[in-house]
Amino acid sequence: RKEAFVNTQVRTLHQKASLLILEPSTCHNSDTESTDLPAKSSSYQEFYKTIQQLISQMQIPLIQHLINALYIGDDKEGIKIYAMSIVPQLISVSKTVHGYLQS
Repeated sequence: RKEAFVNTQVRTLHQKASLLILEPSTCHNSDTESTDLPAKSSSYQEFYKTIQQLISQMQIPLIQHLINALYIGDDKEGIKIYAMSIVPQLISVSKTVHGYLQS
């Protein structure tokens, strides 16, 4: 049985994030000794980028299930659950769209 492309992407990104979090400079930058916040290391930036990609990939099945639930139209609770998981993510795209869908 073949695995869905998005599942492969999620697993790959999760493995990458798991390896990046083990790097000492990801969460702590020992190169700075000042009391200011440490400069973000390249491994931290890569970790952040990977997590953002992972979140994006994890949204795909939610959107697909929402579209399917809307198409079928007989699963009002499913529509509500999928919409509640997706709508908050839209604020980063457009506050206007988010506000409209939230109401």
